[in-house]
Amino acid sequence: MLMAMRGPTPPGQDPREVIEALGAVLHAIARKDATSLIEILDKNDAPPDPELVVLVGALASGRKEQVVGPLIRALKHRNAFVRWAAVSSLVRLRTRKAVEPLTVALSDRSTWVKGEVVRALISSKFYRTTAAIEPLRRIVRNQRIKRQLPGMWRQAKTALEMLVDQGKARHAAPPGRP
Repeated sequence: MLMAMRGPTPPGQDPREVIEALGAVLHAIARKDATSLIEILDKNDAPPDPELVVLVGALASGRKEQVVGPLIRALKHRNAFVRWAAVSSLVRLRTRKAVEPLTVALSDRSTWVKGEVVRALISSKFYRTTAAIEPLRRIVRNQRIKRQLPGMWRQAKTALEMLVDQGKARHAAPPGRP
């Protein structure tokens, strides 16, 4: 199946549509039993782009107890697109086991990976942890990111403000009783 992504596109078909269709099949496989997909990922037995990226994305359809560990390991893959797909899949799975590894991914060298985690922090309190404050501060202080990726920089600033406000609210004194 993964080889089909690599081969020539059948006449009259758009390459993106072919990859999307094959991705849908990989999602169906993951829903049933992700073991074969996990083996390919663990062996690093496919080119990272697009095959391994699509495979990692498909793991989001698998059972949490089966796929979370391999997805966390994929956060260390040498290819940034694979790491980005792992972040995206972990966010979709919404599991506490992923919160710390996603926080660590805020320090990834890829701005795509960092940006995906930042979006998760903004979209859901579920992923917000005080451990994310320092990596977010580094992103906000990064002048290159501010200049070249102003949208991501603003999102990181927003996520940081949310975390700081959340911390202030948590530490606020409870209101006095009448």
